[in-house]
Amino acid sequence: MDYYSVDAIAAEETYVPVRLVHGVTGVGTVIDASSDRADLQPGARLDMPLWMVPAMAGRNMLQVDLPIFYGNKMRRKMKAGAGCEDLRVRCPHYYSVATRLHAAMQASLTADEEFPTYILNTFRNRYKELLTKAPQVESSLEATQIQGKLSAEESQLFIAAAEAAAAYQRWKGSGSSRSMARTQSLKRKWNESGAAAGGAENGRTAMAAPVALRAAAAARRSPPARRRLVVAAAADELLGAADVDPDNARAAIAVGLKYSGAGQWAKAQEYFERALELPGTGLKRYRDKPPALSEGELTSALYNIACCRSMQGDVENGLIAIAGCVEQGYRDFQQLRSDPDLAALRADDRFEGLLKRFTRQEAAQGKGFMGLF
Repeated sequence: MDYYSVDAIAAEETYVPVRLVHGVTGVGTVIDASSDRADLQPGARLDMPLWMVPAMAGRNMLQVDLPIFYGNKMRRKMKAGAGCEDLRVRCPHYYSVATRLHAAMQASLTADEEFPTYILNTFRNRYKELLTKAPQVESSLEATQIQGKLSAEESQLFIAAAEAAAAYQRWKGSGSSRSMARTQSLKRKWNESGAAAGGAENGRTAMAAPVALRAAAAARRSPPARRRLVVAAAADELLGAADVDPDNARAAIAVGLKYSGAGQWAKAQEYFERALELPGTGLKRYRDKPPALSEGELTSALYNIACCRSMQGDVENGLIAIAGCVEQGYRDFQQLRSDPDLAALRADDRFEGLLKRFTRQEAAQGKGFMGLF
């Protein structure tokens, strides 16, 4: 689990049943709030927070039992209809707790070998239902009702699935035949192409909209260098008519990219930071609030804030922005290590340490479902 994750901290506060192998003296009321005795005898049963259990189990100080929400009765219910159970009421961090609990039970030699299989099958069955329900949600009220029965891990997956379905519908409705990869759309640097910049100065990039669209279609069949020229020209046309006071995140990011391409880092940073507060194109979770930022919009804004901070010598806040960007799912570490705008951040030892921390997390997650296998 991530040391800085609020969800990880909340999961480790879950109480689980244990049996003491050895008695304890003088601290009975400390480790068991319901006890009225300072001394506890060997074999005493009590509930302890999960964060205390693995270390004590590893020292053979206690044996771990399965909580009731992982017991045989719960397993029969899940087998009969996994999607009907309210996991948020039973254990809000159902799968994260299961991961740590299984490791503790192995340490105390009380592991249930069928437990990992049960957790995996439960997740599979409920995950299928999530993928089915997410695209069919028609209101924020319905989304809230569904999320009310999901564990914290499932709720994150449900939101991601709903956002993906909404993005697909927008793409389908726009008539576009190709969606741009998120890593390609994070940053547009108009000054990468001298020809495009010079053309803009001479007024030769003021294309009509149909011409720009045809050129963009041609760019999809062109080499990357030619593609950048076309994208730059089309963007110049759109930004020329853009409102200087954008009312949504995507427009604010577009204006910020224009300023950063011109080397006006402070002005660009202003628009990128404004994008974080404006409506996005992500999931509309509440009826009385605008849609949230999509993952692409959020990572794009944070990435470019880091670039602006770096170019202005603000290393401390630049590293904070990069950490936020990676935390939100950006994983093109090669781009982070090569982008010249981030040179000031790379000169700081904390930059490489930050990337290595997330690399280790991905390696740990790659062990299998919830780290159980």
